[in-house]
Amino acid sequence: MLEWFGRMFWKRMLRPMPHEGNWDKLMRLVGRAMPLVEAELLKAEQTILLIYPGLLARYQQMTLLERLREQIGRENGIPGLWVLVPNDQQAVVEGQAVPLLSPGQRARIPEKWLRNGHRAAVVTQSDVL
Repeated sequence: MLEWFGRMFWKRMLRPMPHEGNWDKLMRLVGRAMPLVEAELLKAEQTILLIYPGLLARYQQMTLLERLREQIGRENGIPGLWVLVPNDQQAVVEGQAVPLLSPGQRARIPEKWLRNGHRAAVVTQSDVL
């Protein structure tokens, strides 16, 4: 559906508009597409894992996270939302803060877990012989 939406409006977006550049046209398209994206996400029956939040920041759509957060656990809402942010210090994506209510809404993934070290067996020399 999003693909159809994009094709339908892209031709219109490329029409010359006074005092408007390509970035403005793209932002207008993004603004029109986001309600469809949000509606699809709100249909989720399982916890959502958002892995590219930088796109939301780049296209000035971080408020989507706030709206989704407000729907977690509600009737006709979503079961949960995890946002994978590659930052060790604070929840920031491309200079924009991820909307958190409390530190309890943030979890750090240990480096050992990322390397799968929690499952790696320790092999000793006696095991090899």
